[in-house]
Amino acid sequence: MLTTRLLWSPTARALPTSRLCSRQYSSGTPRGPNHELIQMLTRHMEDEGASESRNDFKVRAYARAIKAISELEYPIRSGAQAQRYKGVGVRIADRIDAFLSGTPYDPPKVAKAPKVPKEPEELPKPRSPTRYKGRHSLEEARKEQIIASLMSIPGLGKLTAKELYVAGCRSVADLNKPEFNAMLRPSQKIVLPYWDHLSRPVTPEQASIVRDFVEQHIPSKYVVSTTGDIRRGAPNAPHISLLIVHPHHSVIIPPSDPPNPHASSSSRAGKTQSTRSKIPSLFTHGPHYLDSTYPFLTDIVGPLEPRGLIATTLSESVHKWTGVIRTPERGSNELWEGRAERVERVKGMKGDFCKLELFYVSQRSAGAASILLTGDSAFNISIRAAAARRGYSLNEFGLWRWQDATGDPRSEFYSEESVREHGGYWDFVEGASEREEDIFDAVGMEWVAPDRRNFEFLDVLARSPGKPGWKKPVAI
Repeated sequence: MLTTRLLWSPTARALPTSRLCSRQYSSGTPRGPNHELIQMLTRHMEDEGASESRNDFKVRAYARAIKAISELEYPIRSGAQAQRYKGVGVRIADRIDAFLSGTPYDPPKVAKAPKVPKEPEELPKPRSPTRYKGRHSLEEARKEQIIASLMSIPGLGKLTAKELYVAGCRSVADLNKPEFNAMLRPSQKIVLPYWDHLSRPVTPEQASIVRDFVEQHIPSKYVVSTTGDIRRGAPNAPHISLLIVHPHHSVIIPPSDPPNPHASSSSRAGKTQSTRSKIPSLFTHGPHYLDSTYPFLTDIVGPLEPRGLIATTLSESVHKWTGVIRTPERGSNELWEGRAERVERVKGMKGDFCKLELFYVSQRSAGAASILLTGDSAFNISIRAAAARRGYSLNEFGLWRWQDATGDPRSEFYSEESVREHGGYWDFVEGASEREEDIFDAVGMEWVAPDRRNFEFLDVLARSPGKPGWKKPVAI
């Protein structure tokens, strides 16, 4: 391709690499599984290319990483995974981790060692043979690659992956060997038989089939919708996410932190900006033990297992269920295959399996949950910041406004502990969180379609002075 030849030619400086690469991965290019990641890297490459202190090495490093990631047919889930591919270095891998986790990128500070004057009579030190250094580097790279592949198993962290490597495990397939399998937790063992399926991306068609099946096999009072990458228009996603809105009155949880201007304790005042900017994981608060009579179990999860959808449960809580499912199939008459046939195929592991997340929220939280489960990390940072500028806090349960100690003690969300520790409490803004449109209006933003709730759209607006509704997002 012409742009590729120019990109790596000796005269590339005449036509800046950043400009060539940004053309190559412009908005006209078909959206791949790592589209938003590429857009983020492209932006930083262009910023570096336009800088007065331009570093050509950094520009070329970004270009190599963009080229490597754009050729992948499956989504990057971590910096360690990206670093396995030629062209992605440590610093860019760290930036990818920050972007995927929704936290600001904090480049490491490298202290330069003071130069020690060389004595005239000092003899030059002999150099180590290059072959030893090269062999060591290859071994370290291979080790990191193996550890990264082991960490791709859901719930398997770096410490366990390193322990497995030291014990002699060299691949995901090795985890089936008794000596390595014994080192896994039960939740990790459960997912292992399905790993070949879970490593494949799911398509919008699969997500639509699963959504239809769930909707048709639970009571009609529940509303089921697709969220996540698929709702943003991505060509594929690592898993399927469905939001189930229920009509019951249920517990909703206020933000855990007070607004910074109202922080009263010295421990809170000392927190850094980077800590405050972190985006918390969604629906991780609340009790994890579910009573057998809880509607999420009796009306949703319970019926789906005997109907041949659920293969195994990975985790469950009051607001979220995660598990492995088999994608249902339809016959030539567009009818679902028989229940007995589905159950038998789940047991025999026949068909396509994937990971499914079910989020269970009440109607009064539907808009907030839908927005935050759909947007990427950059979009969610921006809409939360917009809410903060209006005096609100936005979490997955809705919009909240801070009330000082003189607030109404009769409020459902009045907290003596919060008043005592922070001088106030978060009160729910009733009626402002049921619809996405209401939240956009409350935080002062124009409506943004689901397929534009991503880094690329924010980047376009940030570079268009005078456009209302958005401010440049926090640096990623």
